[in-house]
Amino acid sequence: MRHFLHAIAGFGMLASTASAVAAQDSPLAADGPATFDAIPADAVSPFGGLSLTPTRVDLQPGSGVQTVTLFNSGQQTVTYRIDSVELEALEAGGYAPLEEGETPDWSASRYIRFAPRQVTLKGGERQVIKVISRAPRDLDAAEFRSHMRFSSIPTVAPVDEDETSDQTETSDSVEVSVGLEYRITIPVVLRTGQGEAGTNIRTAELVYDAESDQTKVEIELEKTGVWSNVGTVRVLDAAGEELALQRGVTIHTPLQSRRISLPLEAETAEPARVVFEAENEDGVILAQADLL
Repeated sequence: MRHFLHAIAGFGMLASTASAVAAQDSPLAADGPATFDAIPADAVSPFGGLSLTPTRVDLQPGSGVQTVTLFNSGQQTVTYRIDSVELEALEAGGYAPLEEGETPDWSASRYIRFAPRQVTLKGGERQVIKVISRAPRDLDAAEFRSHMRFSSIPTVAPVDEDETSDQTETSDSVEVSVGLEYRITIPVVLRTGQGEAGTNIRTAELVYDAESDQTKVEIELEKTGVWSNVGTVRVLDAAGEELALQRGVTIHTPLQSRRISLPLEAETAEPARVVFEAENEDGVILAQADLL
């Protein structure tokens, strides 16, 4: 059986960016496994002892190397494979597979490398994986995207996918596949040139959904810069009290807009305003709009 789970910044909340590290003389060189005492609170830990942090990698112009840390918190020794895949981003959030062999012009795969690409970890060990940019310095302002996939190598023959059933949920961040082979997939975003990020709230309106018997705030974001922002969408009442939120929201390349639907839990809630705040920047407001 295989199913997909998706989350925003920590399974519905996760979307933290990777920390930059200085480029070394041999950027592909990597240290071996090391033991750890505890898994960081922001790590995604869906199953089978496989955990990792962060859940999104951002490579800025001039930033040659970023890192992702993989943890085996289980008791069995597991071999993991790291490779690059392409996924189509959806306006409503989440991803869809591309045609086999299709490499879009927005793919970052041609410019990025991972080291190491395979690692064996005993229970209680971790491994730092380097994400290395090989993008030429003279590229125009642009944003590229691919996805970094961590797969456990099965110890038994995999089940034929035609004999399995799939279930899918959507988000902007982590994709998880569960079967005999465990997988976690996270986005890698590469920015080049001298560009700027920008986002605007095109529409924000209150809508009653008869099917779910819920009142929702329907929001459409539009990308106004060459690069995308990552942030939190909040619905506020007239007094500034938070009524609903969604973290880790972004408009992935090549999309120019993103649709979000946030249900209001309280029947008496009176939403008045929507704000889009930058992630990891002390709540800097990138865009805001009154509800229609």
